[in-house]
Amino acid sequence: MVEHIRCTAIILSVSSIVFLISGILLISLSDLLVKKTVNRECQLKQGTIIYNIWRNSPVPFYISIYVFDLANKADFLNGAKPNLIQHGPFVYKEQRTKEDVKFYPNGTISYRESRNYTFDRSKSMADETLSITTINIVYMTLINYLDMKNIPDLFRKIIGTVLSLA
Repeated sequence: MVEHIRCTAIILSVSSIVFLISGILLISLSDLLVKKTVNRECQLKQGTIIYNIWRNSPVPFYISIYVFDLANKADFLNGAKPNLIQHGPFVYKEQRTKEDVKFYPNGTISYRESRNYTFDRSKSMADETLSITTINIVYMTLINYLDMKNIPDLFRKIIGTVLSLA
C-alpha cells in the first residue's frame, strides 16, 4: 500500500513538473508567435492585411447634411425676419481609396486619397433634388457691415450689384 502511494506521488510529481515546463514553454512560444505575427501583418507593406484595409477601407463613412430653407423669401427681401425650416439629414456614403501609393527607402509612404460620395436615399429624409432657398451669409454680413458705416448710397448699390452677380 505504501509502495502504491509512493508510486502515485512520484507520477503526480513528474506529471506536474512536465505540465509546468510545458505551460512555461507554451506561454513563451505563444508570446513570441503573437509578436512575430503582429509585426509581420501590422506593417504597411504590400500584401499585408493591414495594408489592404488601409488602402481600401471596408468601414463605410456616412456624412449627414442639414440645410435651412428660407420659407418667406419675398417677406425677407422686404425686411422681415427669416422664417427658416430645417431639412435633413441628406446622407451621403463616402468611399475613400488611396491611389498612387509609393514606398520610399526611408520608411515613408506617399499617396493621393480619393473620395467618392454616393447619395443614400434610404437614410435621407428627402430626395437630393429638393429645391431649397438659402441666405447668402457672406453677402448679408457685408451688407450689414456697410449699413453700419457712413457709406454713400451709390457705393452701396454698386457693391450690392457686384455681389449679386458673383
